[in-house]
Amino acid sequence: MAETVTAEASNAGVSAGASAEAGAGGLPSTVAAKIEAATALKNEGNALLQSGELRKAARKYRTVFLYVNGLVGCEDEVAKFTPKEDILASGEEDEIKSLKVATYTNLALAYLKLDEAGKAADVANRALQLDASNIKALVRKGQAFTKLKDFDKAKAALLDAAKRDPENRAVRAELAGWKKAYKAWSDAQREEQKRLFGGALSSSATK
Repeated sequence: MAETVTAEASNAGVSAGASAEAGAGGLPSTVAAKIEAATALKNEGNALLQSGELRKAARKYRTVFLYVNGLVGCEDEVAKFTPKEDILASGEEDEIKSLKVATYTNLALAYLKLDEAGKAADVANRALQLDASNIKALVRKGQAFTKLKDFDKAKAALLDAAKRDPENRAVRAELAGWKKAYKAWSDAQREEQKRLFGGALSSSATK
């Protein structure tokens, strides 16, 4: 199945309503304040996700990136062209990476619950670009592609997660869910083919 995922979720999606979340006063001026504000937004998103307010949660998560995108490490090639207030100190790069990965994976879950599997797959992939071994991101990717009926990509993501963490019960449960979904889809495909070809044979026999 062709890949249907776009960058909408974390590029255009961030700007849609995100500025309002930042407030009329604009963004904080220091890296530390931006990290603090972004972390608070992620935590607010978590609370909304747990209470079932999925759209609001997704909006909070997207707004996180309004605060942390554009921050660069002091050793980064573009640091010399970056305002001092956007250059990360030692240790802050890992903090930002962890924050982004956690936000992406939680945003993926919100999109899955909203039945927006394409967006979920996109943000899960973005988390994996930052941390290819992140189990939660691999599971979210597997869940998203299962919903999209792209079973090969779903299986690959879940098997990768299982290989990295063989004792993880949640991963094993997702693999079992994948097998069930794939069997149901395969059975439905076979029944549809029988109906189509059976109908064609029946029609030709009466002529």
